[in-house]
Amino acid sequence: MVSFSGKIAVLVLSVSLASVSFSQSADENQITQGIRVFVPAYYLQFDPVTALDMVQQTPGFNPQEQSGGRGLAGVRTNILINGKRPPPKGQSIWQQLSNRPYTSVTRIDLINTGATLGIDMQGYTQVANIILEDEDPDYFELSSQFNRSGDGDVRQRNERNTELDLTGNLSWGQHDFSLRAGLMDRSTKTPSDFVDIDPANPEQRISSQNQNDQGENYLQLSSIFNFQNESSLSVNAELNTQERISEPIPVGGGSAAVLAISESFLNDRDFQEVSAEYLRTFGMRSDLMFAVVDSRNIQTNESTFSDELDLLSLKRNRESGETAARLRLTNNYSNNLTLRAIASSAFNYFEGNLRLFENGQLQTLAGSDSRVEEDRHSLTMEADWNWKENWTLRGSLSGGIYAIEAKGVSSNDQTEVKGLTSVAYQFRDRTTITWESRYDIGQLSLSQFLASSSLSSEILQAGAVRLDSESNWRHTLNYDQRFGDRGVLKFTLGHYILENPIRSVPLSDSLIVSQNTNAEKITWFDTNIEHPFARFNMEDLVLDAGFNIQDSETIDPVTGESRDVSGSRLRWSLGLKKNPGESKWSWELNTWRNINNKNYSVRGANVWQQSHQWRAFLQYEFFQGLRLNARIESPRDERNLEEFFSTVRQPGLAPSFLATTDSRRDSSARISLQWRLKKYMEVTATINPRPRFQSREMLREFGAKDGTLLAREIAQGPQAELRFRIYNR
Repeated sequence: MVSFSGKIAVLVLSVSLASVSFSQSADENQITQGIRVFVPAYYLQFDPVTALDMVQQTPGFNPQEQSGGRGLAGVRTNILINGKRPPPKGQSIWQQLSNRPYTSVTRIDLINTGATLGIDMQGYTQVANIILEDEDPDYFELSSQFNRSGDGDVRQRNERNTELDLTGNLSWGQHDFSLRAGLMDRSTKTPSDFVDIDPANPEQRISSQNQNDQGENYLQLSSIFNFQNESSLSVNAELNTQERISEPIPVGGGSAAVLAISESFLNDRDFQEVSAEYLRTFGMRSDLMFAVVDSRNIQTNESTFSDELDLLSLKRNRESGETAARLRLTNNYSNNLTLRAIASSAFNYFEGNLRLFENGQLQTLAGSDSRVEEDRHSLTMEADWNWKENWTLRGSLSGGIYAIEAKGVSSNDQTEVKGLTSVAYQFRDRTTITWESRYDIGQLSLSQFLASSSLSSEILQAGAVRLDSESNWRHTLNYDQRFGDRGVLKFTLGHYILENPIRSVPLSDSLIVSQNTNAEKITWFDTNIEHPFARFNMEDLVLDAGFNIQDSETIDPVTGESRDVSGSRLRWSLGLKKNPGESKWSWELNTWRNINNKNYSVRGANVWQQSHQWRAFLQYEFFQGLRLNARIESPRDERNLEEFFSTVRQPGLAPSFLATTDSRRDSSARISLQWRLKKYMEVTATINPRPRFQSREMLREFGAKDGTLLAREIAQGPQAELRFRIYNR
């Protein structure tokens, strides 16, 4: 038993998930197995509300969820529920854990690579396994929000926003049902702004003030049927409709003369999806999973752009869909070896058309009509092997074929071979070194085959004719050391190579296409430490620091010169927090900064510069069940330096115009008062006095001191929210 500020923090480590002990003592031999078990008593000091709160307070763990492609293979996460990967469709892992009260969590297992077999690590070196009670609690939640900002001044954002969200979970015998539904209605008048127009016409960069109206309705149903023969069936359905309209607002008086540009658009989107997953367990060593998904997405866009001389209009229709299936067989061949076989098949399609009109005349544009179909079929073999004591080898190999047929182009047939190898060695108690190499093949964004056009620029985008999928190599070396209850020390050295990246390449001064380009290479070093001040009798005080640096290289697809890859170059963070312990107070303070590389386009380049920022959190619990939370963020200053070229960028070509945008967001605060009748009801009231925002954008000719200036201000706009959640416990 480990004492942590008067609360019991129990960390129990075991050989396998099935045999984890619930004893409140830590066996050093079990610690070497690389599984740390956190029982609910450990989290009581943080006064959690949901299961997600507990996950976020697990030391040394960073919840992640990322998209690896479409369909059933689309989402990877380092969080498991009851030892299983959540269904790839339906509610996200964040939604599922946010909708579950902390009282439904039995324990959280933090699992390192090599700690146990028979668990799907999904390529992560560490996962958190959330063990929930067999019977989920019934609960219902109603969240409402209304806010209004601005007083009518054209420099401000004048907004009206109404949101209503309903979430519910109901258990019926062994079966669970979840419902999420809501609507949103928003109206905004935005200040006039510079538009991204050809720098040859800088005097027309100021656009009109617009009235924006946006609406959304969604419905999501999820159900899990648990049967007596150790099998379960999950079914998910989702409907989502969105509409957005923007129209210019007539402005009279002296300022009307400079508002030479007006823009308007109408966007509609309808999305629907149905998915199901069946899981059957055979004895203690095998299970079979079968999953299917079918989805449709329809979008319609209309936009117009006009100045004193020309009127451009655009009409675009897009439809995409997918039908996919996956079959997985898992067999724990022995206590030291687990095998998996996965067969996947998917059919995807995309079709769309684009019509560009100039003063009512249809313009010819390559790729204005597109129909793309993709067939993918693959077979994957995975193995987890405890080679020797404290050594674990993991590997996967996938082979398959895919065919892409685009309208008017011969079929693009490809084979794909990808895989993963991982070696984990625990050379001493609670310290693990892991080497991992992964080769992966991405899925194309089929919409890149359809032409697009920014009406505020002379540059047109033609649809791609033929593309090869992006592929990447990723090599990482991880060092993970744990000490005490919260102590963590991590180092990661990595190398990443992206082959066949799809980027914009110019065919002429006014026409660009999507095309495979030169490889991009990134080498990085990342470190993180969480250090409790236990030696100074301040167990509740924890230092949290992180540092990441990257070195990158690629060949510019426009100029052919060597340059850095766009994105972050340096990132650091430093934080200090006091956990509640026996006190009613807890607080946290963080400061950080990002330094970015320059971003490049066909006829421009820009770099964002951001100031140091800090964030503070304060919590006070008046008595059991009633607490006050306050989150405060520092002012944020940003500068965007953007270069515009009069033609396609070339080596030695100086920009024709420079734009400097200085933005400042005032400090912000969010205050919540929460009352909880333990295990039965929660009421949360939140006030967010959204901060003021100011920006100044200067556009000037290269070498000149003066130019066109646009200043705007968005006033402070308070926001209030009231949420109810009722449990049946």
